[in-house]
Amino acid sequence: MKSNEETKNQFNTLDIGLTNINLAKEDSDYIHLNKLKGVKDTKQIHEKLNLHKRSITPDTLKEIVFEESEQGLYYKEYYDYNGNKVTRLAINYSNIKADLDRKKILGESTDLIDTTQKAEKSVKSSQYKLEDAEKVVHHSLEVKLIQQAISQLLDRADKTILVDIFARENGAVKVLKDYIPETHTVVLYKNPAKEEKHEIWVIDPSNFLFSSHLFNLNGIVKHELLSKITTLHKGLQIYTPIKDNTGPYPDQYRDCIDIAEKLAFGLNKIKASTIDIKDIKNHDVIKMISNEPDIDGDIIFKNIPVRIKQASDIKQVEKFNNIEKVMSKNIQMTKKFHIKLTDFIKNAYKEIINTEHDYSKIEQKLLNLNQEYISVLSSELNSEQLKLLGGDTIYEE
Repeated sequence: MKSNEETKNQFNTLDIGLTNINLAKEDSDYIHLNKLKGVKDTKQIHEKLNLHKRSITPDTLKEIVFEESEQGLYYKEYYDYNGNKVTRLAINYSNIKADLDRKKILGESTDLIDTTQKAEKSVKSSQYKLEDAEKVVHHSLEVKLIQQAISQLLDRADKTILVDIFARENGAVKVLKDYIPETHTVVLYKNPAKEEKHEIWVIDPSNFLFSSHLFNLNGIVKHELLSKITTLHKGLQIYTPIKDNTGPYPDQYRDCIDIAEKLAFGLNKIKASTIDIKDIKNHDVIKMISNEPDIDGDIIFKNIPVRIKQASDIKQVEKFNNIEKVMSKNIQMTKKFHIKLTDFIKNAYKEIINTEHDYSKIEQKLLNLNQEYISVLSSELNSEQLKLLGGDTIYEE
């Protein structure tokens, strides 16, 4: 393991003075950097943290805090939407570079897997096996952040917290261009206490297999109120961006940080209850936010980014899902006997989602569209009923 001084010299540092970065509430986009406080070159900070590429609603991010003792290797983000709050412990990957010649990250092996028993399949693979995940070893930075996250979660009344881990492929940390390691954000959910101890569920905003190896930290991460860390060992995909087209614009999909934040916002609002992770795909919060038809059977189109389903306002998400559920049932009802009307409502739905970006207006336009659908269908059914009651005939009197 390299000394702190060697590590500090090896990696590029951020010229931030390790200070708090406050995002002004009135900021409408991360591009507006002039209102950040306490930082000389705010544009450089935003670019290094890729804030301008994120899909998340900018004004929900209230503050970024760097830890002084860790050479800026990680930081905290504080999110807040109308009092619904969640913290993210983030790896500052822009400040970390892998030494591929020595196969090390911050002085530790990038293989991070028991070299005597290599995993046969990627932990991301659909052919994943439990014994593969059991071989994954975690970087000390990951252990530190998970420990901090669980300690904060158990020391406070919070239900959720977000934390970063390194993304893995075939058990090893995945290194991107410029020798930067890829990271992934997960949600930790605190179940109600049983016998004065809490079970912590790992809820993955993408695929649960990506983070199932975190159960290996049982016995390593400790707290007097922790009973155990539990992960799901099957390929349940909550959200899938199409063709990796993620970003802040209406025609782009959301990234894992964004989906993790929205899951936390939703889970924060549910009544205190134990979540059964084995049945988590049927949980209302998961179904509302998911863009997977296998989880939410009322999704009308999977191949367009219906971003309102992951709005910061959980009540708005719930209202939209109720509208979509009714419209989906209507489409299912008429698709076999009225193709023209079915195509009309589907095309009109897609047009509204693709062109209207005000969420309140989307809901109102969809309500109007559904009313128009009902009126057209009712008119045609009345016409058919009149025929049955003695209308048109081919016979003479």
